[in-house]
Amino acid sequence: MLDISYSDIRKMLLDARELATGAKDIRLTGKLIDIQGVLYDLLEENKELKDKIKQLENNKALEKRLIKIGRFWKDPERIYLYCPRCYANGKLVACDPIDNTIIGDVYECPNCRFTSSNPYKR
Repeated sequence: MLDISYSDIRKMLLDARELATGAKDIRLTGKLIDIQGVLYDLLEENKELKDKIKQLENNKALEKRLIKIGRFWKDPERIYLYCPRCYANGKLVACDPIDNTIIGDVYECPNCRFTSSNPYKR
């Protein structure tokens, strides 16, 4: 991994643009501005990719911890019950408790509306 920061690259580009401006080379100045714009785009894309990698790593770690409780998935380190239907589709969605229904306590997925009774009360 490169140990160059955005600030370092920006400074180098500004220095180069200053030299080009001093030399009165409009084409070179224009190219440096183009390069600067592309660099900004690449830096933003790089940040987004790093964030996605981090999220995927977190999801993998979570998947290893999940256990099946009734029809739901549960992370032993959290209080949430996760929707089995959404989890099968690659999403981890916490279900909301719906207390005191006719059939007792129920959990419902806010994403797909999957509903099931509380697996802890049997």
